[in-house]
Amino acid sequence: MEAKLGVPWVAAAVLDKIASLVVLTDHQGRLLDVNAAVTAATGIDGQGLIGRDAAEVLCPPRDAAELTRVLRAVALTGSPHSHEHDLPGAGPSRTSIAWSSSLVSEDPRIVAAVGVDVSTSRSASDDLRAQAMTDELTGLPNRAHLLQALHSMSGSGASVLFCDLNGFKSVNDSFGHAAGDAVLVEVARRLTRATRAEDLVARWGGDEFVIVAPPHAAQTPE
Repeated sequence: MEAKLGVPWVAAAVLDKIASLVVLTDHQGRLLDVNAAVTAATGIDGQGLIGRDAAEVLCPPRDAAELTRVLRAVALTGSPHSHEHDLPGAGPSRTSIAWSSSLVSEDPRIVAAVGVDVSTSRSASDDLRAQAMTDELTGLPNRAHLLQALHSMSGSGASVLFCDLNGFKSVNDSFGHAAGDAVLVEVARRLTRATRAEDLVARWGGDEFVIVAPPHAAQTPE
């Protein structure tokens, strides 16, 4: 990051050495300057970033409008803002950046955004959330996941099928709980194979399962 915007060269040198991502944008959210961490994270040379919309290179397209809105709001109001976005990129891995944006100059209006990689903590949080929504034995969505899904599909016309295994108690009584668990795992596997990819198969609890079938697109209420 050069000292062309009035930043002392010592401060500029420090900014280029730190691991945090640092960008300066104008009132429209266009990049004025970036540090070395940004060029490393984006794979784009610093000069190739100058003048481009920050949202175009710092987040996926789905988040671009929101990031632009945040940067412009900070420039307009002068109020700092914290926000989090993934860096753009394909593949299953994700790089989550927690940003803090503040107005650092009023004439011209310049916003400084500092980003810290929080991918590890975000991934851990996502894993915990997934575990909380998954039945440990069968790997199916659990009751909490099912209720959340049903709430989101309220009024959609989705079909709900409740499945209860007859005689399951006798399996546990005669062959033990390990055998009963094996039966539940096999039932979960067969229900999943017998349904469509868009259907939700969940374990309600015990020997009870629920299948939720979203309505066909042509049948969905407007």
